[in-house]
Amino acid sequence: MTLNISAVVRRLAGVARLAGLLGVAAGAAACGGGPLRRPAAPAPAGPRIVPLAELLVLQASGAPPRDTSVTFVQGQRRVILLQHASPDDVPFGELEFPSRAFPDSGAPVTVTVRPEPGAYALSVTSDVPWRAGLGTPTVRFSWPVHFVAPPAARERYADAAAYARALVVGHPRADGAVVLLPSMRPALDNLQAPMPEPGRYLVAAPR
Repeated sequence: MTLNISAVVRRLAGVARLAGLLGVAAGAAACGGGPLRRPAAPAPAGPRIVPLAELLVLQASGAPPRDTSVTFVQGQRRVILLQHASPDDVPFGELEFPSRAFPDSGAPVTVTVRPEPGAYALSVTSDVPWRAGLGTPTVRFSWPVHFVAPPAARERYADAAAYARALVVGHPRADGAVVLLPSMRPALDNLQAPMPEPGRYLVAAPR
């Protein structure tokens, strides 16, 4: 079979001219000659979930806070303050329940908070389930004095300050995973996050 070189060249030239015309048409559409389609916006990212073993939990020195139970009226804002036990009496944390946190305005509700010794972590329960949304309660941890980076943090971070900058509030689940919550810093030694439900909350950084 004899290859017709001239025919092949003519065919390639025709393909090139077609590609050029398509490129001009695309350019005209992008410059206003046709509708410009915007790329679809990425879906919002959900909360990050990691195994507890992949986190370095912030440790606490000094006398731990005592367990606290507070009864108050639903429909009223309430703040529960936690302090290290005497003789320290320095802040450990704060739980805020907005006026819309509970559904039955005027009825009593009891909230119990159990801080964990040796760590910036606590468990919170209530005899009435609270609701998420505009009335979501928040937890705020404070470490003005008793900040202790775990020994393993020295292998992962340059210093204690770098470890502190990586801290977030986490919400451990029953399956051993931890939901990393959106956390904000009202102060350098404070970390605050929403509490979507009763349970355990802690301060940690990635291992």
